[in-house]
Amino acid sequence: MKYVITWAYRLEGSAAENDLTVARLHLAFTRWTPSPEVNFLQFLGYVEADGGAAVVEADSPVSLARELAKFTPYLNYPVMPALDIADAAALAQEGIEFRASLSQDAGP
Repeated sequence: MKYVITWAYRLEGSAAENDLTVARLHLAFTRWTPSPEVNFLQFLGYVEADGGAAVVEADSPVSLARELAKFTPYLNYPVMPALDIADAAALAQEGIEFRASLSQDAGP
């Protein structure tokens, strides 16, 4: 399964506290090695340096959650399951065809 993860720093303190939070996160990141069960296909940082995004493959959401749990004190991140665009387009077409098969007198 593929996932798109975006993240932003949890900067909820003073400037000095936020600086310590980011420093601690960077230390944790430099000591972290992702599990072989989780494959980071893309790992990106935003130009404005306030977060980033990743495209990840993992067979188990538990494996992914295990990796993300290491950074939850420092980051907010939504995790969105994702499909390859060809699969998403095929499913969209199935939906179009289903709706087209509905009787016109059934309303919107």
